[in-house]
Amino acid sequence: MKLEFILPKACTANSLFPIVEEKFLSLGEMPEEVKIDFSQLKFIKPCGVVFVDNLMKFLHHNNCKVFVKNHQGSTAALNFLYGAGFFDRWVKNINRACRKSTTLPLQDVTPTDSRNWLENTLGPWLANCYGKDIEQLSELLASIQELFINVADHSGVTNGSVFGQWYPNIDSIELCIADFGVGIPKTIGKVARDLSDSQALELAFREAITSQSTPRNRGVGLHLLQQNIVERFRGTIHVYSRRGGVAIRRAGISARFVIEESNGYCPGTLFKLKLNSGFIPEDIQICEDETWSL
Repeated sequence: MKLEFILPKACTANSLFPIVEEKFLSLGEMPEEVKIDFSQLKFIKPCGVVFVDNLMKFLHHNNCKVFVKNHQGSTAALNFLYGAGFFDRWVKNINRACRKSTTLPLQDVTPTDSRNWLENTLGPWLANCYGKDIEQLSELLASIQELFINVADHSGVTNGSVFGQWYPNIDSIELCIADFGVGIPKTIGKVARDLSDSQALELAFREAITSQSTPRNRGVGLHLLQQNIVERFRGTIHVYSRRGGVAIRRAGISARFVIEESNGYCPGTLFKLKLNSGFIPEDIQICEDETWSL
């Protein structure tokens, strides 16, 4: 069986969840070949970039041949994807230099490589976005590292796709991380039954909650992410997995959870971290057991 998957004009993760439900889950079997068609694409958000890449990896992992078509144009959306490094991963002999300093290129990061990537790639990029020394971002980097540990602990796969975009005109950074593992709700279901996928996602952020999926799993990683991204750095977190979604926003000095039930399906887990590049906590702490330096 062969399928053609035409990306929508406005490509966001939320717009793709229903298409995944319709095109793949309803079939009951994995197609032998899928062509991803970019002909209609006019606009794509960072999480759309990561989700499409993650979906293609998911298909390839399940022995499906994946091809792209109608990607040779020079529209703003296609140039954005070339600048993101998206087509470098899926098309041979690409030679289009569209990369900007505001873009953190799309790549895979394993938990074991995450420290090196944080020090040498993400850290310097975020320091440039914030206009600060990398040491002032040590709390932020330590909490982001927990996401990659989460991939190893909860997903059953060994790496996550990462992409970031800085919008300096509005002081906004979007960092998106995705994996195509079993999904957080399934692992949380081992210790807390009869929850919706969204309820399981919310529970995963509670301190001392652990699925005990590995001996190393301490159950504090996502709670630390919430404390630093939302409560300390005044950012927001959106996380989607399977049929669930949760948004975590700052309310006063604490975090507020908002359930976002999906109208489709997200294979694996997708995180969107949204940060304000114009804000750093005044009482910033340098992590004594971490050395972040350029």
